[in-house]
Amino acid sequence: MSRPTGPAPGSGQTLSVMDFGADPTGTRDTTASLRQALDRAKQEPGAALVFPAGRYILSDPMAVALMNDAMAGKLGRNPQHTVFKPYFPHAKGLDFRNAHDLTVQAADVTLVCDGWFEPLSIRDCSGVTITGLTLDYRR
Repeated sequence: MSRPTGPAPGSGQTLSVMDFGADPTGTRDTTASLRQALDRAKQEPGAALVFPAGRYILSDPMAVALMNDAMAGKLGRNPQHTVFKPYFPHAKGLDFRNAHDLTVQAADVTLVCDGWFEPLSIRDCSGVTITGLTLDYRR
C-alpha cells in the first residue's frame, strides 16, 4: 500500500500511523498506535497525519464494557435514557483536543470501532481537516 507523501501545510511534517505500529489489515487492535501517532501530530501544528488505505480497529475497554452492559439489558430496555445524558462517562477513541492546523489524510480508510464510544473527539481545535475517513462499528 502506498502512502501520500509531500509536505503538510505549515510545518511540512508528514507522519504516517504506520511509523507508530498501526495495523491497516483490520486483524488486531491498533488503538494505542493511532493514539500515539495523533498525540505526536498534535505537537506539530501544520502537520499531516497519514493513514494508508485499510481497516483499523479502534477499541477501548470502557467502551466495550458499556456496549456489553447495554446489550445484556443492564442499562434497561432502552439504554439511551441512561447513556445519552450530559456528562455520562464515556470513552473517546481518538482525542483531537487542542489540535491546530492538522490535516488527516485517510483515503479509503475505515476505523472499525469495537465498543460504544465517541470515535473522534474534536474539541478546542482550529484548522483540523479530516478527509476520506469512514467510521464503522463491529456490532
